[in-house]
Amino acid sequence: MTEKEYESHRTIVNRYEAVKSEYNSLILEKEKIQNDRFGVIIGGYSTTDSPRKFDYRKNIQQALLNFCDSQIELAKAAMEELQWEVQK
Repeated sequence: MTEKEYESHRTIVNRYEAVKSEYNSLILEKEKIQNDRFGVIIGGYSTTDSPRKFDYRKNIQQALLNFCDSQIELAKAAMEELQWEVQK
């Protein structure tokens, strides 16, 4: 393996590690949002909140979960593609 090939391989490995780290971070963020029963992440719930406000915050929470899911899928696809490159 030449120095140029090694550097190219090293770059791919570094990209893979970065994507893997981002993937793990997204998983943790999704878990935080899922476990946020009191809505702390989106401003908190209050006992005086109207049902409409509660529904609004739950909708925001669901939108955040959907966004996390899409980003996780993108990161997963990138990891699979880079994994193939690393193994070459």
